[in-house]
Amino acid sequence: MHRALALPALLGALAGPALAQQQPIIDRAEQGTPTLPAPTSEDISAAQSSATDEDAGVQRVAQPRKLPFKFSATLDEQLYTTNNVFLSADSATDSGQDATILASTLFFRVEGLPSAVGRGLLVPSVGFAYQRYLHGLTTDDAAIEDLDFDSYSLPIAVAYRFGRGWEASAGLTIGSLYSVRGDPTYELLYRSNSGSLGMRKITELAKDTLLVAGAGISYSDTWTSLSDVAPGLGYRDDRNDKMDYSLDAALYRFCGAWTFSPFVRLAYTDYLHWQEGGFEDYDRADLTLGAGLSASLAFETWGSLRFFAGYDLRDSTLDGPISVPGAGPDYTYDAGTLGAGITFSLRY
Repeated sequence: MHRALALPALLGALAGPALAQQQPIIDRAEQGTPTLPAPTSEDISAAQSSATDEDAGVQRVAQPRKLPFKFSATLDEQLYTTNNVFLSADSATDSGQDATILASTLFFRVEGLPSAVGRGLLVPSVGFAYQRYLHGLTTDDAAIEDLDFDSYSLPIAVAYRFGRGWEASAGLTIGSLYSVRGDPTYELLYRSNSGSLGMRKITELAKDTLLVAGAGISYSDTWTSLSDVAPGLGYRDDRNDKMDYSLDAALYRFCGAWTFSPFVRLAYTDYLHWQEGGFEDYDRADLTLGAGLSASLAFETWGSLRFFAGYDLRDSTLDGPISVPGAGPDYTYDAGTLGAGITFSLRY
């Protein structure tokens, strides 16, 4: 080893195990659930609505609601298997480990009634989401069980719907992440405040066939726990601060009670002051491609069952003052998922 690498390598060895346990949890939380519930016809109609119509002019609600807002509550359960639970590179010792994951989501949302602004509709909303991920359903491996986490988030957003199926949005999401296992139990691992801007377009390609495409940009101001890192090593608690740029598209084919949807998402993440080896700053950038297919079966107006398969591929680059090819961590990974989910919803 070169003399210049000795001290950073030593510091990395001291802090590495603790941070190595945290990062897969943070990465999986940022990755999100494999699929989202399929949109209902009410969702599509609302998103396609605008304040004006070429023939009829400004539209008005025929019968005003008793409440000046809409409320929805959603319970979603997803059970799926993955072939790379640690999201590790092929060269890593923990790569390729299978696991069955149960992802539970409880989401509440309050949406203000649309207000006509210019030639569009302005729709504010606020929500609250709770998620629990359990990874050790089919194994006694302590390292896999230690990935279990709870997350809480408070999304605040305003959307502007205009034209034929266009929607521009701005939002702020406040989130926190807690480790369910380990010592201390229920430790706060990660906090984030994320501001975002987005644009989305719904296009009717044919009867019962819709294309939803979007683009977004977000900035995340983060805090990561250093409670397990020895003091004086120089690790920053904001090492996960980042910029995200994304493109996504989903095709929805409605066949009676069934909805079939292939989807794809491309995201570029630029970490603003990533660190390795204690005090050394690195340039880290990730390019992540995700694609999949889901089939959803709606029953009544309050529930749906879905089956899905997906694949994620992340290419990560890490450049810094002591870069040595093959010597540092590799955040590149690929992972497949296969599973099923059930959703219950209440709206008024």
